[in-house]
Amino acid sequence: MVIPNGVELSKLALNFDEHEQRQMKISLGLDPNKLCVGTVGSLKSVKNHQMLLEAARILQSGREDLQFAIAGDGPLRNSLEETAASLRFPGDFHFLGLRNDVARVLQAFDIFSMHSSSEDFSVAILEAMCARLPVIATDVGGNAEIVDDCRTGLLIPSGDSHSLALCIARLGGDATLRQRMGQGGFMRIEQHFTSAAATKRIEMLYIDCVRRKAPSLIQNNVTAATKRNSSRA
Repeated sequence: MVIPNGVELSKLALNFDEHEQRQMKISLGLDPNKLCVGTVGSLKSVKNHQMLLEAARILQSGREDLQFAIAGDGPLRNSLEETAASLRFPGDFHFLGLRNDVARVLQAFDIFSMHSSSEDFSVAILEAMCARLPVIATDVGGNAEIVDDCRTGLLIPSGDSHSLALCIARLGGDATLRQRMGQGGFMRIEQHFTSAAATKRIEMLYIDCVRRKAPSLIQNNVTAATKRNSSRA
């Protein structure tokens, strides 16, 4: 039996209004008048942040209303910052470092990008969906189990920066679609991926195991007791 990860809705579903989102962008050094494509994760090769940088390079030739942000730290930070500095508008790429307020940071994003080359079952995607963000994710690992393609987000091939750029442009140009996918993602978390749901599944698994084992355990105990009584006689 596979029991998926769950998240605490009460801690993550902050649901900022437009004014609060603008203030959060400002506090992070982001432009409140630009859409933000953001991600959260360690800066290491498996997370493939280079793919987001390449998508940004593609988009900057025709979309000056976008900015990009990465929350997290790791061994590749220096090289990623150097690559970002070579972009047409390097000021549109922001490295936010390690954060202990991810739920608030997510509220500054308009689109969430997960571009890993490998994933198990991404808690970062679950958290982004709690924040009612439309998600663009590479179709690796358990991502397709979380993201309902074209309903709560968009799935793309791993390593395909052009597909990522196209999806960002599509969502960036359609506020209604962003809202619909974001709300759909939140409802999917409510229905399938809360910590309460995960706890209940674990509880039911234990109960089922006990029920399956109980008859043999009872029989073994009866047999052992019979042998002890026989030896005493």
